[in-house]
Amino acid sequence: MKLEEAITMLPKSKIKAGDGKKKGKYPLYRCSNKIDTYYDEYIIDIEAIIIGTGGNPSIHYNTGKCAYTTQCLAITSKGVLKNKYIYYYLLSQLDRIQNMFRGMTIKQLDKKEFFKLEIPMIEVEIQDKIIENLDIIANNIQSKKEQLKKLEQLIKSQFVEMFGNPIINDKKFEFKQIGEVTKIVTGTTPDTNDVENWNGGINWITPAEIKEDTLYVYETERKITEKGQKSKSLTLMPKGTVIFSTRAPIGKTAIVGNEMCCNQGFKNCICSI
Repeated sequence: MKLEEAITMLPKSKIKAGDGKKKGKYPLYRCSNKIDTYYDEYIIDIEAIIIGTGGNPSIHYNTGKCAYTTQCLAITSKGVLKNKYIYYYLLSQLDRIQNMFRGMTIKQLDKKEFFKLEIPMIEVEIQDKIIENLDIIANNIQSKKEQLKKLEQLIKSQFVEMFGNPIINDKKFEFKQIGEVTKIVTGTTPDTNDVENWNGGINWITPAEIKEDTLYVYETERKITEKGQKSKSLTLMPKGTVIFSTRAPIGKTAIVGNEMCCNQGFKNCICSI
């Protein structure tokens, strides 16, 4: 069945992303995979799926009281399919949903196309089994993320122990400006209307491909041809290059595991020499 046949739309929000607070009574969902803002009033108190409709897709499963911004779509099941089954199915279709975003600057979800997305009709017992298995996997992923955070804290403390506090330079190391040990790359998008620029063998990365737990990137979702690279004089970054996004979402960092080029999200970024 089509998604629109399986779900009910929940009330639209009037809350802007900037209205969120660091502390508050209820989680505030926005166009982000993180839940790090809160609001003192709630919009719904129901099991629901909340989809970010601006920029890049984000999909959240919610139980209880919460709020969400104007750039979010809140839906709940009519009852034929379980909410969490719909949630996991939408997560499995994230690449397809990504392609439903349209626009030249900040892309917006094409809701008509989204609601036409087909979702498999299966028995409740099978839905329960799918939910049970995927819950186990999701919990394991969350556990690994928490371990990574602790590892990052350990690395930071070890760095300070070995090299001292870099701000006060208590161990008297020689410091250089970051521009002396890095270089700027050329990043942009080859002409999308020229088919000869695409589906080649050169990795081409965007900030959206760097997730919270991404350390190394070996393969990219899209690849360009040698013609596409030369058409924009794109820098071919060698294996081991550290990349840092300078456009929204700013601050995404990863290490290039294979040679690749990048889009304008990394333009003028500083990369290791």
